[in-house]
Amino acid sequence: MTENKGIDKELSDLRTEVYEARNLVIKSDNLLRTLHAEVKAVGKTQEQFEKRHLISSIGAYVLFAALAAGAAILAGTAVSRAAVETAEESLAEATERVQTAEVEAREAKEALEGRLEAERIAASIFQSISSEELDDQLAGLEKLDAFDMGRVPRILKELIEGRAREVRSNIVQSAWERGRRAFQAERMDAAVQDLEVVVRHSSAMPDDHEPARRATAAYYLGVAQNRLGAHQEAVRALRLYVDDENSPPSMLPYAHLLLGDSLVAIERPGEARKVFSKGLELEPGGRHSQTLRRRIEGLGELTPGG
Repeated sequence: MTENKGIDKELSDLRTEVYEARNLVIKSDNLLRTLHAEVKAVGKTQEQFEKRHLISSIGAYVLFAALAAGAAILAGTAVSRAAVETAEESLAEATERVQTAEVEAREAKEALEGRLEAERIAASIFQSISSEELDDQLAGLEKLDAFDMGRVPRILKELIEGRAREVRSNIVQSAWERGRRAFQAERMDAAVQDLEVVVRHSSAMPDDHEPARRATAAYYLGVAQNRLGAHQEAVRALRLYVDDENSPPSMLPYAHLLLGDSLVAIERPGEARKVFSKGLELEPGGRHSQTLRRRIEGLGELTPGG
């Protein structure tokens, strides 16, 4: 009996251990399932993270590529714009140089044509003043007086001016002799014709070339024109005489008298009175003084500007 009780107890203890082992197996299985589910969830989470990481990487690469492409395009555009601007500047500079060259070429052509034309005219003048005919010489001198000799070569200019001085001197001398004789013979028309030649060409001579003769010729010319009634011309000639420091003083009072008369004749009484007064100052007690006083008194009181 005692043995049977012992066996039953051992069987009871064995059953208890079996139950406990079974419960432990069940519990372990549940834990394994839970662990498997958690591992599976972690794996899924990892997979989702990796997908997101992949997508982010792809997006980053795409964005980087887009930025790089944009930068390349911008850089290319900037380079192209700079190249275009440089090309435009070069074109503008080249165009300006071409235009400058065209202007310089045109100016050079015009200068050459002008010089050739000036040399042609100068040669024509030299030919005229070298003629033995007086009319040709006078025509040549008239052209010379109106011509700019600065446009011809120096050698040609000196040649023409030297010949012109010689011709003028001869013409003036001959005209002076004829004009003086005509004046003394009271042939005023002929005197005016020759004396005008003397006065005109003497003014083109150097100042120290026969200055007294130049002044006297202007006096004779003014007197002749005054007597002929050519008062406008007489005023010009007589003014040359009275304003010339080389004029002989003995004839100045009478020159002022005639100048004043011609000014009155062309209705310039204010100027005439001043001229008469100046003549009277030069000869307050001479033979023309009484006439000058009567002229002044005859003008009376003048209004301003009269």
